[in-house]
Amino acid sequence: MDKLVKVILHDGSEKWLLIHIEVQGHRESDFAKRVYNCNYRLSDRFGEKVISVVLLTDDDPKFRENVYEISQLGFQLYFKFPMVKLLDYRNKWEELEHDPNPFAIVTMAFLKTVETQGNDQERYQWKKHFLLELYRRGMSREMPALPQARDSGAL
Repeated sequence: MDKLVKVILHDGSEKWLLIHIEVQGHRESDFAKRVYNCNYRLSDRFGEKVISVVLLTDDDPKFRENVYEISQLGFQLYFKFPMVKLLDYRNKWEELEHDPNPFAIVTMAFLKTVETQGNDQERYQWKKHFLLELYRRGMSREMPALPQARDSGAL
């Protein structure tokens, strides 16, 4: 879902940004073109610059599409977006274990989900481990509601 969020910049000033976060869990033909289309539609709708960011949650190490390009008859369009691929954190397990950010645990849970595919018993043990780790880090069952970002609505 696309959100309009207020961020605090390093210099302390506030800025409103349109950020399009795309979570992609499988290889898709013309994926980068779809991200470009979403970016353009949001920009056109709100008359503002949009930042598109992609989180790849698939299990294919080769899927890394993050450029959409057209070059024909003198016309050129080059659209590149930042991409984070959760599989890239496989070799950073110890770093993730010591990272206080809750998304480190989410990343570890994803990695174990991929690793334990087809082994329900081991998967259950890891789920239990991560749940207990969240409690150990001070999270509770009754998580406080996060501040609501303003929804940009459907495209």
